[in-house]
Amino acid sequence: MSFEGMPLKIRKLRSSDRDDVMEISRHVWEGHDYLPSVFESWLKDKNSHFYGVEQDGRVVAVATFVC
Repeated sequence: MSFEGMPLKIRKLRSSDRDDVMEISRHVWEGHDYLPSVFESWLKDKNSHFYGVEQDGRVVAVATFVC
């Protein structure tokens, strides 16, 4: 998968991705995004599938799916 010639990788998120995810959410809703408050719980929730798009070793997008 690639975006404008840049390789992308989709994978499950890990605790170590927190800084990248916080950087993404920093600009959402004028800095009032809910993602910082749910990040850890989504990682631990067995019914949540929390994924990120990685580009050049950094997470640049996230999505969660609950089943």
